[in-house]
Amino acid sequence: MNRPFIAIAYNPKSGSFRLDRLEQLASAYDAAGYDSLLIDSYAPDFLAQVSGAAQLCVSGGDGTLRDVIARLNGAETIPPISMFPGGTINLVAREAGYPADIPAFVARTTGPHAGELRVHHHGVAGNASMLVCLSAGPESWAVHLVSEDLKKRIGRFAYAAAFAKLLWRWPRVAIQVRTDEAEYRCEAVFVLKGRYFAGPWMIDPAADMMNDHFNLLLLPVARRRDYLRLILATIIHPALGSKKWLRLPSRTVDIEGPERVPVQVDGDIACHLPVQVRMAENNIIFV
Repeated sequence: MNRPFIAIAYNPKSGSFRLDRLEQLASAYDAAGYDSLLIDSYAPDFLAQVSGAAQLCVSGGDGTLRDVIARLNGAETIPPISMFPGGTINLVAREAGYPADIPAFVARTTGPHAGELRVHHHGVAGNASMLVCLSAGPESWAVHLVSEDLKKRIGRFAYAAAFAKLLWRWPRVAIQVRTDEAEYRCEAVFVLKGRYFAGPWMIDPAADMMNDHFNLLLLPVARRRDYLRLILATIIHPALGSKKWLRLPSRTVDIEGPERVPVQVDGDIACHLPVQVRMAENNIIFV
């Protein structure tokens, strides 16, 4: 009798790629009663290799997961997905509760909790998948300045270094946002699908990957002191925020502004303004 198999997708070009960790993960699944298959997420026959898997385990960060989901577009069937955290920030893994410890992760994805499937209503920004968060404004300019080499060496602190560079020449631009209900003007917009942002912090605790809408935060004015206030409200207490900030739900978001403004999606620059953000037609099933 054939054992069920788990496809383990990885990006060999990722800065966090470690073959030894993948082999340990595969061995742990084998010991748990599954056959495992390591698959390069950029392999030409990726869809064929994933076909028939009982589960698709994506090893890496949010960017790797986003790329895998893009590769799955058009597949007749998509197996339930799990995410073994191996990236810089791992927002999806943090919200879904996937541990980085291999035995604990395998137990989480094959044990009693494996039957508790959860639907993730993710988004699409232009042509890019959007899993947890999107932003345009000073914060997205900081992501634009992040050095990939520095990111490999110091992880999430590379974002702080890029933000510090931005303080000398602080960008402020006029942005127009159109939601399901109305139009707004602001200098910074955050489109949230999950509750975490840039690590263990929450811009909006009400945001949830299982919601079928986005949670928006609009800053009418985005000066240095406004961002300092946002940081304090995020890491200390929401009461430190401003009553002038707008928080609202929407299923579609059209964002317009100067074409040179970069758009941050799940920690990476995915496009530039203008961009339309909408709910994806196909949902993701997480183990």
